[in-house]
Amino acid sequence: MTLRSKAGLKLKNRDLLLVSLPIFILALVVRIYHINLIGFSGDQALYAGQAAGLAGYKDYSRYFAPVSRGSTNFLIFQSIMAVAFSIFGVNDILARIVSVTFGIGTVIVVYLIAVTLFDKTVAALSSIILAMSGYHVILSRMALIDSTSVFFFFLCLLFFAKYLRFSNPKNIYLSLLFATLSTLTKVTSVVIFVVIAILLLARPSNKMTMPRIRRALTMLLPFAVLAGSYLLVNWGAATFGAEWQFTRVGNPIGDGAFSPPKSDYYIRQIIAYQGYVFPLLVVAATVYSSWKRGPGDHLILASAIIPLAFFEFYPLKGFQFILPSIVAMSLLVGRFLGNLLQARIYSPGKSFLQRVGLKRIIPFCAGLAFVVLVLSLTVESATIVEYDGFYFGARELAIWLRDNTPNDARFLTPLNGMANIIRYYSLKPAYPVLYLGQVNPDPNANIDQLVANGTVRYVIVDDYSTSILKPYSNHAYIVRLTLNQIIANYHGVLIYVHYVSVERTTSGDIRIPRAWVYRLNNS
Repeated sequence: MTLRSKAGLKLKNRDLLLVSLPIFILALVVRIYHINLIGFSGDQALYAGQAAGLAGYKDYSRYFAPVSRGSTNFLIFQSIMAVAFSIFGVNDILARIVSVTFGIGTVIVVYLIAVTLFDKTVAALSSIILAMSGYHVILSRMALIDSTSVFFFFLCLLFFAKYLRFSNPKNIYLSLLFATLSTLTKVTSVVIFVVIAILLLARPSNKMTMPRIRRALTMLLPFAVLAGSYLLVNWGAATFGAEWQFTRVGNPIGDGAFSPPKSDYYIRQIIAYQGYVFPLLVVAATVYSSWKRGPGDHLILASAIIPLAFFEFYPLKGFQFILPSIVAMSLLVGRFLGNLLQARIYSPGKSFLQRVGLKRIIPFCAGLAFVVLVLSLTVESATIVEYDGFYFGARELAIWLRDNTPNDARFLTPLNGMANIIRYYSLKPAYPVLYLGQVNPDPNANIDQLVANGTVRYVIVDDYSTSILKPYSNHAYIVRLTLNQIIANYHGVLIYVHYVSVERTTSGDIRIPRAWVYRLNNS
């Protein structure tokens, strides 16, 4: 390497640092602000409990089996979290910091994708948009698998972008490697392989040759063995998960107990967490990239549209499923505004642009649109602290149960979400009347027998669970009837009402009851 090329590389690295460091700090601040204000939801408690068990904490492994919730993941995120727990101990904030780390990593990866395919202006705008994205901020500050899965998803696209740019076969192998890691982290990320296949078909010059295909399959063989072994060992969990997924046609995160979503479910989610400006700019950016049709445009369009289209037809609806599309949309909008800021528009002649003043008007409008967008995203990120905010106070309830009930206390809850929260924070057994979306770690437990012989002496009736169930569904009826019958038959006594503070615009803060604890007379 010559002296000039070394100097150029140092200058390039310095420019990258100067641009990316402020974006990194911005992404970090908005993701750690009040990060522990609300305790874990049921899924977060499950993942953190599994990680604690994998780290060797036997008090947690009693309650959290190291198996997928039902063919949804291969414990990649939990294993990474377990490493952190084994070093620093089990901690809520640490569990979320792991997710934050992958979220910030995704912001940096988006910057690198845009630099590879476009330029530094597009890269800076795209990464700032993602850094402030309410959708991404919320999911990357929760101890869920989505942030990690999406990081690997876009790391795959980064190496695929390098393959499109430089045609080095090593990049396609690395791309497939991270596509596999993304899928193992969360199975629904398998759509990345569809994205890759379509991009290869769209670029004939980058088609895979048979030798490259054979090398790629050989490289993926260990992961196929890993996945096959996991499915074989946990076949019951996998078959349960597959059945559970596809028997809930048209229902958001739940089963027939949930109210079916409307056809505009994902549009409403985007507006709720991204505001109105973002989707409007996404539409304009999609039209622009469809018109430009460069290699980079193909990549960001495919990665934005294919996951969104897939989950629109997928039988299960979930807020977090379209996170890959949200990240890709940030690239789309950054590409659109970045080009307009640099006045890269088509015109038959420069004189026409100069006559009508578009050379100055278009960059000004693009800059104004970017400022308005960032302000809109900032408002959404600041006002919506947690996606599962209805779990506010559940952690404190579990801690009260830990401190105010006997060491051998066991609890009966409506659903597995609250049971997971109680198990995680109190380290005491909890048995749900109904499991939704999770394999029962103790299928031999008979609730009627546990209550009759005095093993379970406490019943929890909580709004956290009942607000999830559709009011007049069969599941809601079974849960309420079971709990009411047990409380009545064993002369349950109300010993505690758990209140939370809720802010009202007209009357200020008020306290409302969210959970009721009954002690049964069955000893």
